[in-house]
Amino acid sequence: MQRIMSLDVMRGLSICGILFMNILGFHYLNVYYEPFIYYDNRISRWLYKLNEIFVFNSFYPIFAFLFGIGLAIMFRNTQSRNENTLWIMYRRIIAMLLFGALHGYLLFYGDIMNAYAVMALFVIPLLYLPNVISIIVASILGIIGLLSYVATYFMTDSGGDFISGANETVLYQAIQDGNIREIVHQNMMEFNASNALTFIGIISNVITLLPFILLGVILFRSGALSKITAHRNISMIVAALATVIGLAIKYHGVKGQITMTQSQIFLYYGGSMLSVGYFMFVTLMCEHPLLQKILKPFQNMGKLSFTLYIMQSMIMFIIFYICKGYDRIPIDFLYCLAGLIIIMQLLFSHFYLKRFKMGPLEFIWRKITYLK
Repeated sequence: MQRIMSLDVMRGLSICGILFMNILGFHYLNVYYEPFIYYDNRISRWLYKLNEIFVFNSFYPIFAFLFGIGLAIMFRNTQSRNENTLWIMYRRIIAMLLFGALHGYLLFYGDIMNAYAVMALFVIPLLYLPNVISIIVASILGIIGLLSYVATYFMTDSGGDFISGANETVLYQAIQDGNIREIVHQNMMEFNASNALTFIGIISNVITLLPFILLGVILFRSGALSKITAHRNISMIVAALATVIGLAIKYHGVKGQITMTQSQIFLYYGGSMLSVGYFMFVTLMCEHPLLQKILKPFQNMGKLSFTLYIMQSMIMFIIFYICKGYDRIPIDFLYCLAGLIIIMQLLFSHFYLKRFKMGPLEFIWRKITYLK
């Protein structure tokens, strides 16, 4: 029961972290393409760098890890009930892929669900094989990813690190005109340019995202997760080291003395290391009775993570596109806005779960999965 609580808490905290990242891209399409051109004063750049150090790429790995754990739990449970495991799991993933596509096309081009769903298509067959196979696959992919990043690090930076499918000028005018159709069209173009269904997108996610999902599967099936709390002192040391090393790597990536491509490499590996520290610290905190009470609201958020993820995009779509807040709000106010959204979702989760057992989108997803 304790483990389940810590996973829900971590999922809820990750939803909060992802909001602080997504709200920047929602507010201005090209903010990640040219951050220090867009943020041209010292305070704004400092605030953006704080996001890069503590948030950027530090929560998506955790979500991928939790997603892997979820797949392993679902496989075990359906197997124990003698259900048609393969069909149930693929039905759930196909539904997830469709949800992600709808979200990506209609609300936010930065949807991540479609990437997880595509990677799950590779993971499900591995669940039928011994855990050692997943370990081998994850290790090989991790090495390939590292070698590709090392090679990229020494390449000449051409400045074309990102490819935008949308036209910033057209999008801005559509927002001013209240042209929802054109806004959605530009969002679709951006989603098409970067989503996980393209060949490049699949290859990229296989070497960067899939290892984290497999890691979740591996640790759950091996029983290693319980060892975090069983060996508390060692875990505290490991968590502290992972956090310090992750922050140091990410800090080097935002100093501005390297190319944008090189910076992304440091942010990826630093964020991955930092996510380990975050996960272990939260798991240990959930052991303490007082901290459990403090973290309880985030457990509620974790139980409604799918609903809240879509809700965040709907709120931001209204604020930035419908109410024309796009490209008009300073970064400090953006952070305050994100904080207000989180408070609202904490309250929503608390009162909603007093009456219902699962979120509305979670309910629909479950109905599609089990057909009952």
